[in-house]
Amino acid sequence: MFLTVEMLLWLRDELFSTGKPLDLKGVMICLSIFLGFHFGYRIREISISNGNDDHTMLCKDIIFETFSGEFIYAIDAKRHLVSTIFLCIVILRSRKADQTGGGDPYFICRYTDASIQLLEDMFWWAQISSTNPDEIFFYRPNPIRKNTGYHLRSKEIIEMIRTSAKHFGLDPKRFAGKSMRNSAASHLNAQGLPIEACKSVTGHASTSSFNIYVRPTVKDLGVLDLAVTKDLSIQDIKRAMLSSRG
Repeated sequence: MFLTVEMLLWLRDELFSTGKPLDLKGVMICLSIFLGFHFGYRIREISISNGNDDHTMLCKDIIFETFSGEFIYAIDAKRHLVSTIFLCIVILRSRKADQTGGGDPYFICRYTDASIQLLEDMFWWAQISSTNPDEIFFYRPNPIRKNTGYHLRSKEIIEMIRTSAKHFGLDPKRFAGKSMRNSAASHLNAQGLPIEACKSVTGHASTSSFNIYVRPTVKDLGVLDLAVTKDLSIQDIKRAMLSSRG
């Protein structure tokens, strides 16, 4: 099964509701689901994978660009304001993502309401987790105890997805970590994007492998980062790759 925009927004409202204590673990899970929904990440590309950096999103994979053209790594986010940030670039260092020939950078922009919220949430989380140079989805419940910390794991992501499904009267057993990837492929396809653009987002090498994830019954197309996907140029990719090399 695929996720809907309503399911994601419900999750975020549950976590950020006024009067509730902020649950940092829940925030990590929610952000990971939003990213998976928008860009079709495999669950092991977001959560910790036996300490294997090839399959875990790291702080060095997240780069922010300011309106003035400066590039900021997630580790340096504490020294900047979100109001100065125009773009978030995710360069996923994964063997799976490299199957298209190097791994395309993913852009979180300010073009749509969903993108603005995701961009701001990503920057806020980078400020929270910027003391750790490794996994972006990591936090220390007790900052004084340096040897303790919590890494995002696949089980929690799947449980949160199923919680949202149950809230909307859907069978939670039909949802799993792969639902994020199904969602991205299904929504991109339903928007009528060229297949090459769809594959560049999800990282599929062939049309046949992409179509495996497409579900034809998407009722709520929602809001995706389609403007930046359509307009992605070679110059954008070169700029992102140059910035990733420091």
